Amino acid sequence: MAKVLLIDDDVDLTTLLKEYLSEEGFEVATAQDGRAAIAQAASSAVDIIVLDIMMPHMNGIDVLQRIRRLS
Repeated sequence: MAKVLLIDDDVDLTTLLKEYLSEEGFEVATAQDGRAAIAQAASSAVDIIVLDIMMPHMNGIDVLQRIRRLS
């Protein structure tokens, strides 16, 4: 099944989404900040990224630009 990377600083939201997506058969990884998200994307291939735009330290647009440079 597809691998999903959830990136959001709201731990409750990522926990809930991970639970729902896992029940549907998706492999789910999570990251709570931009640096962790970039490291996660660099270390393993993902099929889908669900990305929050408003995060502390590094916004979602910057995270996406850096991840796209890796691929």
